[in-house]
Amino acid sequence: LPRYFSKVHGDTASVETVFGLVGVILGLIASCMQSLHLFYIVVGYQHSIDALKQAGIDVNITMKINWFFTIFPNLTGFCCHGVKRDKNVIYATVKVEKPVAPILRKNVENDMLKLMANVYYLDAKENEKRPALLMIHGGAWMFGTKDGATLSPIIYKAAKEGWVVVSIDYQLAPHAVFPAQLIDCKRALAWMRGPGGELYNMDPNTIVVTGDSAGGHLAQLLALTMDRKDLQPGFEQADTSVQGCCEFFGPQDMMDTNGHFNEIGVDINGLLEFFLIQKPKGEARELYELVSPFEHIKSITESPCPWMGMQGNRDGLAPVESSRKFYEEFFKNINCEQIWIESKNKKTRKGKFTAGAKEVVRIEHIASFHAFNTLPFLRSQLAAHIFHAFLLHCHRKSRYRLQRIKDSEQTRQVTVV
Repeated sequence: LPRYFSKVHGDTASVETVFGLVGVILGLIASCMQSLHLFYIVVGYQHSIDALKQAGIDVNITMKINWFFTIFPNLTGFCCHGVKRDKNVIYATVKVEKPVAPILRKNVENDMLKLMANVYYLDAKENEKRPALLMIHGGAWMFGTKDGATLSPIIYKAAKEGWVVVSIDYQLAPHAVFPAQLIDCKRALAWMRGPGGELYNMDPNTIVVTGDSAGGHLAQLLALTMDRKDLQPGFEQADTSVQGCCEFFGPQDMMDTNGHFNEIGVDINGLLEFFLIQKPKGEARELYELVSPFEHIKSITESPCPWMGMQGNRDGLAPVESSRKFYEEFFKNINCEQIWIESKNKKTRKGKFTAGAKEVVRIEHIASFHAFNTLPFLRSQLAAHIFHAFLLHCHRKSRYRLQRIKDSEQTRQVTVV
């Protein structure tokens, strides 16, 4: 390029100098942008720690960044020593009366759909019960599979710390109408406390659910509809409770009562009417209310379980304002003050939307977009550490609750004697 311009302008040296200066300037700009991005990541991590502390969650964890995974994310699954993965484990079979989503058709036999999971775990000692994590994939309820989480650092971080991680498939729209997706997730919980729990030594008293995007939405519904028999056809007596819920950029106001989806150009009502529920709101008001976590929290007075939400402040698919409104209502209904973690940067002070109180935490990552946790880069690895602190809290709380139950039973026995 300099030679071309030298032929036109005649002075080779000056042209090369100009192009060299342009290259240096562009390099400096790129370096400054990367440094600013790193600053945002570090500040966001510190805000996350502060929010967990405000919510009463212990953050005594060791932070370790695996730079090899950051540079070569596609090798994540091959380099986590000790973590095993059992693929295509059947957790339920469902009778289907019409064609299922193309990606699941290979699992259909004699009109029965085999719902499958990938299970990540470490070898355990005999009779050693381990806490479990249910992971639900995203994809607008119409796309994606359990294999999409293969590169997520959350899976391997949890598995290496002794958790059994179950990443599941579920029936996809428009071939399956809501609440089929939610029911499948509940089937997974029942399996984890039944045959799956026995096979992988899962602790039925500590099961935490997480998911991203559409999976985060379903994770919230699992926490808000625990043990509802009308959503457990054929397994009404199964325990479908969860001891913790962490949603990553999951939508909440599915009825778009505040118009936030419309503001970012997402027609959520059309998606519900033509794909997920396949009925207009006037004909299926109850289903529209069931599918919207925002409608559920209007009637709660306390959090159903420890709860954490993570989202990037530049999310263009799940409205950030909608999430802020949801957690504002959440904190209000459980009767606690929102403790916002303020940024020291005056320019970002208006965006102080990381908060925590009463075991409910919302973390908003600065300069992050949708699906920021998909690959094991620096930001997602830090998010995995925050998530691990939340898991430890859920496990400790579950053990404390069980110990209190045992103590009360012993006291009752002594009183009777």
